[in-house]
Amino acid sequence: MKYVFLDGRKISSPAELHHAFADALDFPEHYGNNLDALHDCLTEQPEPVEVIAVNTALLRERLGRKWKPFLRLMDDLRQDEPDFRFTMEPPENGSSGSLPDGTSYQDANAAAFDRWIEEGWEWGVSITHEAYERAQAGDWSVLLTPTKPVPKEWFGRIKGRKILGLASGGGQQMPVFSALGADCTVLDYSDRQLQSERDVAQREGYEIAIVKADMSRPLPFPDGCFDMIFHPVSNVYVREVKPIWRECFRVLKPGGVLLAGLDNGINYIVDEDEERIVNALPFDPVKNEDQLRQLREQDAGVQFSHTAEEQLGGQLEAGFVLTDLYEDTNGEGRLHELHIPSYYATRAVKPG
Repeated sequence: MKYVFLDGRKISSPAELHHAFADALDFPEHYGNNLDALHDCLTEQPEPVEVIAVNTALLRERLGRKWKPFLRLMDDLRQDEPDFRFTMEPPENGSSGSLPDGTSYQDANAAAFDRWIEEGWEWGVSITHEAYERAQAGDWSVLLTPTKPVPKEWFGRIKGRKILGLASGGGQQMPVFSALGADCTVLDYSDRQLQSERDVAQREGYEIAIVKADMSRPLPFPDGCFDMIFHPVSNVYVREVKPIWRECFRVLKPGGVLLAGLDNGINYIVDEDEERIVNALPFDPVKNEDQLRQLREQDAGVQFSHTAEEQLGGQLEAGFVLTDLYEDTNGEGRLHELHIPSYYATRAVKPG
């Protein structure tokens, strides 16, 4: 599958629309930059194509009179070409996740992560050289959730495996896997988290593929290219999680393993002191301005609750087989003191 992203914030004219298609799909130099030529090039693609349009109110305004003909072309291709998909995410009805000020929640979270790291956020502190050396010697542990180390038997052989750290920047887990001989790729949308990965890799002298991307969009990797995905608690910052599980299934090899840290929703129903139930579920600050206000007062980014149907059922719907799980707490606060779990971790396998 090849993907074309059309972002109304970045495309300011019909010419730039054509450039976006040409760049994403490697159109020939003689491409005519018109809708007839676009039709011909899209129908001649050797692989399935998905076109994803976001911030479509802006895109419609900037394409002007070309907008409706463009939509007709997309609809025609969707009907005539079984391997063609076209998806629109219009901000005006909230489906794209725009906040009241027009900012996407993804951009707001990326900026928040960078700021938190500047302030010493624990999930942005890279491992030390001494910890890296201990990992090389076989003394290591990693976290998917706040406190419980992932059982080592969940990993199997690590040396030589291709591991994707999904929303796993920060120089905490990928250096451990690299020390153990894995071929690592890390994907994150925080510049500071990715810079931490670069800094540790340079310090320790190993190579790692570093990809700045948004996991709420299709992953920029071919089918079946990873042996394992390590996905610590992070999809609380994503509104829709089922597409993530489908993409994880796609990019894993048959027999590949998905290790994921997940929230169970309880953190979102209680007040800041974790003493009273104050919110209904789902917790969705894109739709609920009071919930957005709560998050802003706590400087907590933009977070979303998810159900077991979304987290576990979503993995099963994607095709995974769940093989194990465990629960964990926040690591501090009243819920932790009362031994009330707020997270769980899962191990799932792509059959094959």
